[in-house]
Amino acid sequence: MVVMQAKAKYRVYPSPGASHWVHKRYLELGGKFIDPVVENERKRVIRHMIEAREGQRSDEKDRDLKHRGHRLDKKH
Repeated sequence: MVVMQAKAKYRVYPSPGASHWVHKRYLELGGKFIDPVVENERKRVIRHMIEAREGQRSDEKDRDLKHRGHRLDKKH
């Protein structure tokens, strides 16, 4: 939305003036800039947590079946 406004407002886009205006307008509208290094680290940690949780679930399922006395290779 802000970029479209800048394209309508400035004859030449992108330009230093238009870029400055877009940046300022984005902040005025409550936009937040995200540090890509921090964002990538956050995604990596979340992915690791999900993989660890899935591993725990499969281990719990195996233990539960063994605890009940079920055999995985036989059908009852």
